[in-house]
Amino acid sequence: MASLVPVDNKKHSNLKVDPNKVECHGADLHLIPVVLSEFVDLAVQYPIVLAKNEETGKFAFTVLLGFEVGENLYWQNEEWQGLYLPLQIRRQPFSVSQNDSNNNGDYDVFIDTESPTIVPEGGASIFDDRGFETEFFQQSKSCLVQLLSGEADNQWLLECLQNMDLIEALSLDITFSNQKLTKLNGLYTINQDKLEALNDEQLLTLHKTNLLSPIYTLINSLGQIHALIDLKNQKIEKSKIREIKRDCNYLENSMFNFVLNPALTVSKILIGDEKTPILIIDNFVEQPQNLVALAEKKDANNVDFQLQKNDYYPGVRKPAPEGYREQLDHLLPLIKSSFMMEDATSFKVIFSAFSIVNTQVEKLRPIQMLPHFDTAIENQYAIVHFLCDAKHGGTSFYQHKKSGFERINEQRFNKYATTLKNEAVAEKLHENPQYIDDDNKLFKQIHTVEARMNRAIIYPSNLLHSGDIHPEEGLLSSPKNGRLTISSFFVFK
Repeated sequence: MASLVPVDNKKHSNLKVDPNKVECHGADLHLIPVVLSEFVDLAVQYPIVLAKNEETGKFAFTVLLGFEVGENLYWQNEEWQGLYLPLQIRRQPFSVSQNDSNNNGDYDVFIDTESPTIVPEGGASIFDDRGFETEFFQQSKSCLVQLLSGEADNQWLLECLQNMDLIEALSLDITFSNQKLTKLNGLYTINQDKLEALNDEQLLTLHKTNLLSPIYTLINSLGQIHALIDLKNQKIEKSKIREIKRDCNYLENSMFNFVLNPALTVSKILIGDEKTPILIIDNFVEQPQNLVALAEKKDANNVDFQLQKNDYYPGVRKPAPEGYREQLDHLLPLIKSSFMMEDATSFKVIFSAFSIVNTQVEKLRPIQMLPHFDTAIENQYAIVHFLCDAKHGGTSFYQHKKSGFERINEQRFNKYATTLKNEAVAEKLHENPQYIDDDNKLFKQIHTVEARMNRAIIYPSNLLHSGDIHPEEGLLSSPKNGRLTISSFFVFK
C-alpha cells in the first residue's frame, strides 16, 4: 500500500531512488492513463483507447497493455520492453496533490515511501548537499507538470468527442493461439463513420483547437492491437515451452527452418522529390516455398488467418513464425548503413505477420482506397516480403498532390490529415470504391516496385504507399494462389 508524504529537503536529504526500478510500477497494469502530449510517442507501439469509470461515468484516455487485469505484456524478464515509458510510470515514486491551505491553486509534491524504487544506497538523490533539487527530481517533477497540464487538454478533447457523439464501444472477440476466446469489453474508441460525417463547422472547430491530430493518432494506434495479440501469443507459447520443453516438433522440422539467403542481392534507390531511400532485396530467404507451405497450415497452436477488427489492412493475417522474426535481426548492419542510422543502439521487430489481401472492392472503406502511412514516427521502418509473383501486384509510393508531401512526419500530420479528409469527402470516394494502383486526382504515383517471388522491400513507415492490388486476379484467400506477403515493422532507438 502506498504511503504518501510531502517531499521535504530536510527529512529526505538522504533518501535514494533507484531510477532503474521506476518502470516496475507498471508491471501489473493492463491499462495506464495517458495525456494528449504523449499520443504520438505512444502510438508507435501501444493501442490508445478510452476507459470509462463505472462509478462516475467519466471517460479517460489510456494505453492498453494486456487483455486481463494485472497483465502487462510489455513487462518481460523484470524489465519494461516497450520503446516509450508513459508519464504516469516515469513520474514514480512522486505524485501531486492540490494544497488546501491556500486558494492559489498550488500543488504539493508527495513521495511514496513504500515504493520499491526507494533504496538504502546506490540510488539517485532528490536533494543535493545544499538542499537544492537534483536533476533527477526535476525530471520527475517535469513529468508531473506534463500530466497536470495534459489533464486539461484531455478534458477538452473528451468534451468535444462527447458533444459530437463520436465515442463508441470497442468490442473485440479475440482467439489466441491456445484457442482461448477473450471478449475485450468496457473500452471505447472514436466512431470513424461519425467522424467522417462531421460538418464543416465541427471539423473547423477540431482543426483550430489542434484536436484532429490526436483524434487520428488514437484511431491509427488501434492497429497496434495486433502487435499486442502477437505478444500474448508469444507469452502463451513460452509458457508451453516451459511446461513441456517443446509442445511439438513442428518448427524443429528442417522444412521450417528459416535463414536469410547468403546469395541475396540488394539495390538501394532514392525515390520522389524528397529522395527517400528504399531497399529492394531479391532472393531474400532460402527455400521461400517453405514459408508458403507454412502459411497454408495452421500452426502448432491451431492458429489460422483471421480478419482483424480495427485493422485497415484489406485482408487477413496470422503471426509469422518466431524464427522468421529472429532472422530479420541479421539485417541490422545493412539497414543501419542504408538509412544512415549508424548511431542507433537498438533494433526491435515490433510486428511480423503473414498477410493476404482478399477484401472485395465493393467492401472497401475510403481509407483503404488511398495511399497510407503506417506511423508519423521517423525511426520506424517496414519490410514487405513478397511470397507471390508479379501478377498479384507489388507496392507503389505516392506524393500527395496538394501538399507535395511524400512522407508524413509529426510536423506534417495535422495539416495532411485535415486536407485529405476534406478532399476525400469532396471526391465522394465511398460512391466509387476501388483499389489505387496509379495516379488519381489526389495522389501522384512516384515509384513502383513490382512483386517478385522472394523479393523484400524496406522503406520508412511514414512514406505514403499502397499495395498494387489487382482484383481481376480474384483476391484469393489461399496462400498458394493469393497475394501472400509477410509484413513486418521494426524500430531503431
